[in-house]
Amino acid sequence: MPARRSSRRAFTLLELVVAMLVISIISVAVMPVIVSATDAYAANRDARSAADDAAFAASTIVRLIQEAPGSEPGTLAVASGDATSIVFTNNAGLRLDGGTLVLIGPDGNAPFARRVEHFRLDYVGPDGITPVVASEAHRVHARLTIAGFTLSTVAFPRVNIGDDP
Repeated sequence: MPARRSSRRAFTLLELVVAMLVISIISVAVMPVIVSATDAYAANRDARSAADDAAFAASTIVRLIQEAPGSEPGTLAVASGDATSIVFTNNAGLRLDGGTLVLIGPDGNAPFARRVEHFRLDYVGPDGITPVVASEAHRVHARLTIAGFTLSTVAFPRVNIGDDP
C-alpha cells in the first residue's frame, strides 16, 4: 500500500524562526516610540496637575481675601501679615509652611497646596502702585510657583454696596 500524503500544510522550523526574527526587529524599532510617548504623557499629566493645583491655590487666596473682614470699607482687618503669610482679626488666614500653603481657620489648619516652590504676597495701597503694610492694603498681589508652574493674581477686599471706597 502506498503511503498517503496529508493535504494539510504546516510551517517549517525555518519559516517560524524567520517570522520571529522579523517580529523582533519591528519590536525593537517601535519600542523607543512607545517609551517616548509614555514619557510625554507623564510630563503632560504632571504639568496639568501643577496648573490645576496653582489655579486652585490662587482662587482660594482670592476668595479668602475677598471674604476677609475690613476695618474700614475696602481695607483688610489684618492681625499680622508679611510676604509669606496673612492672618485676619477673625483668625482666618494663610501661611507658607515649608513647601505647603496652609489655610488657617478657627477650626484648625488645613494644607491646601503642596509642592510650593515660591510664594509671595505684596500689599498695595489704593493707587495700585505704592507698597503698604498689610493692614492698610487695598489689594493684595499673590505670586506662587507650584512644581514649575507660576501663577500671579490680584485680590481686592470686598466692598459692600453703599460703602465709600
